[in-house]
Amino acid sequence: MGFLNRCFTAVILFLVIFSVLFVQVNYVHKENNDHLAIPCSITARNYTIKFVELGLPAGTNWSVSFNYQTKSSVYSTIEFLATNGSYFYSVKAIENYMITNGSGTINVTGKPVTVNVIFTPYEYNLFFNVSGLSAHSVWKLNIYGITFNGEIINVSYAINSSSFRTALPNGSYNYELNFSKEYSPENAKGFFDVSGSEKAFQFNVHENYQSINLFLVFIVLVIVVLIVSTINVYLYLRIRNRKIK
Repeated sequence: MGFLNRCFTAVILFLVIFSVLFVQVNYVHKENNDHLAIPCSITARNYTIKFVELGLPAGTNWSVSFNYQTKSSVYSTIEFLATNGSYFYSVKAIENYMITNGSGTINVTGKPVTVNVIFTPYEYNLFFNVSGLSAHSVWKLNIYGITFNGEIINVSYAINSSSFRTALPNGSYNYELNFSKEYSPENAKGFFDVSGSEKAFQFNVHENYQSINLFLVFIVLVIVVLIVSTINVYLYLRIRNRKIK
């Protein structure tokens, strides 16, 4: 019995020692695995944000600020990359142009975004007023020249009132007014500049009496001829009647 007790005690002691060593080995193995673990990160996908310029002359430099970045170009497109989210952008002002879609917020939601940036030249009112016309008289206005950005302008208007308004961007222009033959205009041709403000033009026309006078002379001559002819016929008939008697 003493031998069996000693064997039983030895077995129990062995199992206890084995269990302690097994737990210790597993702990060390797990700790080593934690140290050797390879970190894994997920990179968010980028999408193209494209700004397209419309309205500027070829080769004009323009710039866009987007998500704390600023890019410039002399071409019609500027591109950025961005992940999903909301971003503010702004387009730098260019002298003599107003901008459509010049600033705002872009929402990126899993696809590329395109923003059309439209540059339009500022235009200034031009007022043309003509004095001396009869009601509903039709006259023509021709304007031709070149704008500040090199665009050629050549426009014509048919007008049936004494006042007319149009608008043009900064530039240098010529004008020409045409009226019907019964009117003689003053300053029918000229030159003007548009430089950041509106302009008003005043013209005077005079009724052309020359054609009317010629018509009156013709009428008078016809009447005189008729009177003279009538007198001659009358005298001829009187003389003839006397001879018959």
